[in-house]
Amino acid sequence: ISFGHLPADCYNGQARLVDESGAAIPFSADSLLERKQTSIFAAFDSGAYRYSIQQTPGYYEAAEMRAKAAKEGEGVLRAAWEQGLEAGTRMVSFAATGLKSIDQPLVVKAACDQQPSADDILYIDPLFGQRIRQNPFRAAARTYPVEMPWREDNLLTAELDIPAGYKLEELPKPVLIRLNERNDISFEYRISESNGHISLRMQLLVNRTYFAPSDYNLLREFYNQVVKKQAELIVCKKK
Repeated sequence: ISFGHLPADCYNGQARLVDESGAAIPFSADSLLERKQTSIFAAFDSGAYRYSIQQTPGYYEAAEMRAKAAKEGEGVLRAAWEQGLEAGTRMVSFAATGLKSIDQPLVVKAACDQQPSADDILYIDPLFGQRIRQNPFRAAARTYPVEMPWREDNLLTAELDIPAGYKLEELPKPVLIRLNERNDISFEYRISESNGHISLRMQLLVNRTYFAPSDYNLLREFYNQVVKKQAELIVCKKK
């Protein structure tokens, strides 16, 4: 990590300034905000969806990716992305810029082809695999607090066209999910169609990092809803 930053696990309470005063300095995980942005552009061509993804991970996620690439080679990053692709998807190209410069943003660009599962009816994943696949809170109960390493702002936008010769049969509904009245965590899913063009904007905001055991059921149900929503597909039918 670059000068002036501390590892994320140092943000766990109070530290001491090493000088004559020995003053206490608070290091709270709430003071860290990881911003992640993903842009997807997709078009149907020659019987397949051809799409490009550009992603800028948050500061600490980028640091983890740099460390992994330095230890195991840059190819390990491409392999990790390929493992997350949906069935019938082939990665055409992959590049990560900023791996050598810790003071610059890390940017990942990938191009993929996705074959539809059928001819008469197309099932399209509008997120193209960029989703939470499993609820991180799987246990039925929890007796310890939940401590997240940082606040989070995860934004994804996608633009895609309905293939020529097909009509839109089913579109996921927009939704706004809030964890509680304080809006400690929120998930917004906005999608619309106009003249055969579909636009999607999805954002997950985590505004708090510490949750008491009494909040656990709320967290578990919140992420259940997020996982379910992100798994919804666009359905197109041949005219």
